[in-house]
Amino acid sequence: MALVSSPSATAPLAIVQWTHTLVMKPMLLRAREQILRSSFAEHHVVLSSCGNSEPCSTLLQKAKPLVENVTCTNAADVANALQAFSTVRRVFKGRYNGLDMDGPENGPAPPSSASPPSRAPPAPGVHPLDVGQRGWCWHSCDAPYLLWYSRTGRTLQHVRFFWFLEWDVVWTGDVTTVLSAWSALYEPFDNKTRVDVVNPSRFVSQANMTDVYYGRRLHSHDLLCPAPAWAPRNWVHRHKRNETLVPHTHVHRCVTEVYRVTHRLLGAMLNFSQEPEAAMFCEMRASSVCAMHSWCTMRSLFDRGRLHLFHTAKRQNQLIADLGASAAAPSLKEIHWARSRWVSSYDRYKGSVPDDALQRLDRPMLFHAYKWLQPKNLPASPQVPSFAHRLLELTRPFAERLSNGTLQQRHNTR
Repeated sequence: MALVSSPSATAPLAIVQWTHTLVMKPMLLRAREQILRSSFAEHHVVLSSCGNSEPCSTLLQKAKPLVENVTCTNAADVANALQAFSTVRRVFKGRYNGLDMDGPENGPAPPSSASPPSRAPPAPGVHPLDVGQRGWCWHSCDAPYLLWYSRTGRTLQHVRFFWFLEWDVVWTGDVTTVLSAWSALYEPFDNKTRVDVVNPSRFVSQANMTDVYYGRRLHSHDLLCPAPAWAPRNWVHRHKRNETLVPHTHVHRCVTEVYRVTHRLLGAMLNFSQEPEAAMFCEMRASSVCAMHSWCTMRSLFDRGRLHLFHTAKRQNQLIADLGASAAAPSLKEIHWARSRWVSSYDRYKGSVPDDALQRLDRPMLFHAYKWLQPKNLPASPQVPSFAHRLLELTRPFAERLSNGTLQQRHNTR
């Protein structure tokens, strides 16, 4: 029997997971099973064949029984459809890992936490920023879902907010419960706690810094991400842009693991990406394009009311989520610490999520940088069962129902 969507007062969401590898397939199945039960959310999977990834034909085959709302693209598709992605090497002036690869230092930079993972150097005559090479893929991390939006997402006019989740973002509890915590159509604008970002394009006058939104207290934020902010001058990726198209006063950044974006900001990003000289490092695209439009506002996902939804929110080594109802509200210092810890949690040695942090599958919480391993490489520990193994077992009945055709997926025909 088909699962039927019913009306809901919650803002309609499209939850989009994108990945270049199917090692995290259990998370895709978990999302599909949970979202199918929702009356206000729909699920899309965007596969990306880029760099060392397998071809789309293989990725699509491995994604089965997930078939509906599953698409795949490659670097050539992106570069042909969105011209900015075809000029990454030229616009970046060969800068890769902070070095000028077209200059006298012609060689890979030493690996760092802010650089692409180190790999063997490309073949002679091949630049790591050439379309489809590993460096291009890493710097163009938002390319898969931008192309998906140009082909599919913008037709979903019933959707109010698009959530984009990278492959190493996992959760406990129900993903729709977690993400709907940010479903309010209008929220107060408040930059006193550095949750909201003051957009330079909203100033009537740069001289007196008068904000065109002065006195208007409620906003429908176009971009939610972990930590939107102006990009400092010492940020290694700051110059990976056309400095004429994106003036220095408008260069903003935000990590891309979890994004919530509106139709109008995605449309502006698409329009900008169709300009040949508009190549940009992916972590600055959404926030910088937002900063160039006076209608756009940015907000951090981290605030007092929702801090308990993040695994990095702690008080003296105790999760905020585990504190009793009588506990004091999180301090600004705790909010900023949780936010910065989330941003730096990609480091596999310092901040990646261990299995013992994921034992309570019922608690609604977001995690970043879970290091998925091939099943054959997963350690067996009776004390701390692997999250990946547990999800494999948990989603197996759902996968079998999909394979057998006993569960008809909900079509997006609203």
